[in-house]
Amino acid sequence: MLKSLLRWHSSRHLAGSRSIFLAAQIYRDGYVSANNYESASDGEYALIRRLSNEKVTTIFDVGANDGSYSKMISKILGEAKIFAFELSPITFSRLQDNVRHDTKIILVDAGLSNTEAEVAFHHVDENPSLSGLGSRPYSVESRVLKSRVIRGDVYAKHAGIESIDFVKIDVEGFEIEVIEGLSGILDSVQIVQFEYNEMSWMRGNFLDKFREVLPGFQIGRLTQGGVIWDLSLLSNAHLCAGNMIALNSRYGVLKALLSRF
Repeated sequence: MLKSLLRWHSSRHLAGSRSIFLAAQIYRDGYVSANNYESASDGEYALIRRLSNEKVTTIFDVGANDGSYSKMISKILGEAKIFAFELSPITFSRLQDNVRHDTKIILVDAGLSNTEAEVAFHHVDENPSLSGLGSRPYSVESRVLKSRVIRGDVYAKHAGIESIDFVKIDVEGFEIEVIEGLSGILDSVQIVQFEYNEMSWMRGNFLDKFREVLPGFQIGRLTQGGVIWDLSLLSNAHLCAGNMIALNSRYGVLKALLSRF
């Protein structure tokens, strides 16, 4: 209702109408998407649909969980090959069951990081999406399992992957390590989507740190209406939880495409 009214106001060419409309749209989209990680309403589905007419052939789904996101991508981007990485042995079994009939999804029973090692993984039975490396700050019980992490650039080299069109990262606060482990192939990555919230902040990883490990990328905030590239329009952007989009400047032609869904 508010958006429709403001669009009418703008169409009447009233004084300041365009600025008012844009400000209201940014507020609305930011409000709806803040702390929202439901793919249908936080912009994730809309983003992938927006890319459906582009040549997207290789995707890394890091923190694939039960495979819902990989299946969504596979359905919308029919020609894309999706590499789904999952650290939790328990969740990986569910992932296998859920995507077993989709030959375009390649499963990897490991997490991505900036090293290759065996690690202790904290699995939350009550809500597996809260599982991850490091102790859980939530008031939930977790159990420690053994798993392994590998570097994304090393995996890509061994798999014969020369470029990655899209990387989605949801690893409960360890996004920086994943990006560092892609450094050897990062120049050929077009888009990185990463979750940004208190899990990152508790480890001292704010937007400045992400800019440091993503040189040559512009970072914007994903909303259901598009990507907000000018983060100065958001109050306290460094503490604005949600999904962020990092676009490689070499593929700047995509910036306008992703600005409005």
